[in-house]
Amino acid sequence: MSGFEVGIEHTEAVPENVARANFLREKGLGPDVYFTPHATPGEPRKTADELRHEIKADNPGSGWCGDSPEREWAAAMAHYVKEKMPKAIADGFVRYPANWLIVYDNWPLPAIDYSKAAKYLASLLAEMDAFSVFDAIYVHDDSHMCEFRHAPFVYSLIKPGLKR
Repeated sequence: MSGFEVGIEHTEAVPENVARANFLREKGLGPDVYFTPHATPGEPRKTADELRHEIKADNPGSGWCGDSPEREWAAAMAHYVKEKMPKAIADGFVRYPANWLIVYDNWPLPAIDYSKAAKYLASLLAEMDAFSVFDAIYVHDDSHMCEFRHAPFVYSLIKPGLKR
């Protein structure tokens, strides 16, 4: 940026087991349309056989109710921010006048209310003192960008060429 340097750290919020299951699905395993799986940040790695069994079973699980998708989203994004915090202050890590974290949201959930979810995440970020490490935190997927500094802001992303 003109006369100002920003260090940008980035990460992807994706459950390893879901990413591995999606790889198997892309190879032709399981139905084309399937139930969204529940995931927990940091869950133990499943074996390929366990994943194949789950894909074939396509169990709908317990579903989500109320604001549980928004709360799960906030907890998952906070998990990935917390993982990056010690790395960003470790010896040898280059710090800049401003330091941002960008989280690519690839977490499996039904549709969420980003305004509500961002408020939950803002509270978690404050509790874990994330802004003592990062000046700004951005969380985005293909349709939304959430900006966290003083108060959360949610932006809708529009693909170029699409009419509003």
